[in-house]
Amino acid sequence: DRLARLGYNAVRIHHYETFPWSDPPGIVAKDRPDTLTLDREGMDRLDYLAAALERNGLYLTTDLYVNRNVTEREVWGSGDGRVGYAFKRLVHVVPAALENWKAFARLLLTHANPYTGRAWKDDPGLASLVLVNEGELANDERDLLREPREAAAWTARFENWKKARGESGVWDDEAVRERFLWDVQRETADRMRTFLRRDL
Repeated sequence: DRLARLGYNAVRIHHYETFPWSDPPGIVAKDRPDTLTLDREGMDRLDYLAAALERNGLYLTTDLYVNRNVTEREVWGSGDGRVGYAFKRLVHVVPAALENWKAFARLLLTHANPYTGRAWKDDPGLASLVLVNEGELANDERDLLREPREAAAWTARFENWKKARGESGVWDDEAVRERFLWDVQRETADRMRTFLRRDL
């Protein structure tokens, strides 16, 4: 009510997946072997908020990945740790990471909000979506080759890209690397948009 009275017409929901620093929980259930189970209480809170915003004439926007603490097992098939924010980079070069992103997007967007009677994907109150929060590869390019498994994935992708485009440069050539990262960024975004529009 207060937001509407102040004249706002849109709200961005941020860091809604998991709150590692506090309670209440986000929408991802804690203490599960994966990050693709919804927390009933957390999702109910988000559903109620979305419906309340809509009742007051406020649109909603959010990101399909912000800080969901995806496990190594979900991305690499093994390991007991978490990949953290590296997930933002891994969706570009590790097929399992992109499939995990799709699975979460499907989980959230096909979820029926009991307060509106609509799936999130069908709700006109959901005005826009960011594919990956702060996911620009140029932000993280110095980290791409830091972890051995990620470095191997990026190196293979780079070599395939060069071969397909007849490029002869090396990774340390900034101009070549920037062209490569731009192409990868655009290709992944196109895949994500196609998935959302065609499959969901």
